[in-house]
Amino acid sequence: MPNCPAVDFCHCYGTPDHCVCGSSEKALRGWLNGRISQPMSAEQREWCFSEIDLIEGYDRKDYEGSTDANLAMGVLSAWLEYCRDKGLA
Repeated sequence: MPNCPAVDFCHCYGTPDHCVCGSSEKALRGWLNGRISQPMSAEQREWCFSEIDLIEGYDRKDYEGSTDANLAMGVLSAWLEYCRDKGLA
């Protein structure tokens, strides 16, 4: 993610010591749960749309006009679907 906000907490485990999420995933989860209050920039939103467009069955048009939290959820959901398709989840 371009200009990815630095996130020093773990959304999954509560402590950064056990976190395995990359910086983009941490930021997306931060917008999703409200721990990042800074709005996404146009460049960050475009990156999210491009991630969504990479996954079959997902379309950026479904997320245009979404809140940052909903857009973040869209990216995370698309990633999860990709993992399921590949037998990773």
